[in-house]
Amino acid sequence: MSFTATITDVFEIPSHKGCLVLMLNHVVGEPKKNDAITIDGKSGKIVSLSDREFSDRSCLTGQPVPRWGGVLVDIGTTEKDGLRGNTISSGHNPDVL
Repeated sequence: MSFTATITDVFEIPSHKGCLVLMLNHVVGEPKKNDAITIDGKSGKIVSLSDREFSDRSCLTGQPVPRWGGVLVDIGTTEKDGLRGNTISSGHNPDVL
């Protein structure tokens, strides 16, 4: 299944060279490890999902909010600037025929 989301924050983790952590909001669909992704015409793949499931509840009040969560993507750290506010989307999982 494909997914789309809005990127709300971007940061690097030194132990994962070439990868970026993307914090996402308004997640529609279900991101999966190894999903091929596109961000503003740039291609990559999801390396890992956050340990915590994507949530649709506010962490402070427990009230319903748009789904949010985080992913580690291999898209190159040179692409970091300008990703915030863009849409990330996937179409398929390249490991599944």
